[in-house]
Amino acid sequence: MNKQVVLADFFSGCGGTSLGFSRAGIEPVVAVDSDADAAATYRRNFRRAAVLEKDIRKLDPSEIREVLDPHREALRLFAGCAPCQPFANHQKNQTDEDDRVPLLLEFLRFVRELQPELIFVENVPGLQSCGPPKDPTPSRTGP
Repeated sequence: MNKQVVLADFFSGCGGTSLGFSRAGIEPVVAVDSDADAAATYRRNFRRAAVLEKDIRKLDPSEIREVLDPHREALRLFAGCAPCQPFANHQKNQTDEDDRVPLLLEFLRFVRELQPELIFVENVPGLQSCGPPKDPTPSRTGP
């Protein structure tokens, strides 16, 4: 028997990533985006999913846990498609000054805390050479 897979879509925008995963049979159950227009569009596109219209830096993992709790028998997939503009080749010199750079580390905070079974991160050219964070999130030990 195949287990159901449910999606938590971070930086969801209007739902492009969720649409792709839903077409593959994965149910979007929660989306996070701070843009009001994107969140409103997501709500129209995915009526059954919870939409948390918040800045990820101000979001507590318990808010995601609460939405995922009814799906505890399912495999949890976290998708993190953070804004890629700071890492794009044409913006290389502006990376240190762009306040969007740490957003991917915020996604990592949710991965560490909630330990989903599956993780999807959009690969953007330039992301690999970004260098270590100045204030890394402390890692948790244990399984």
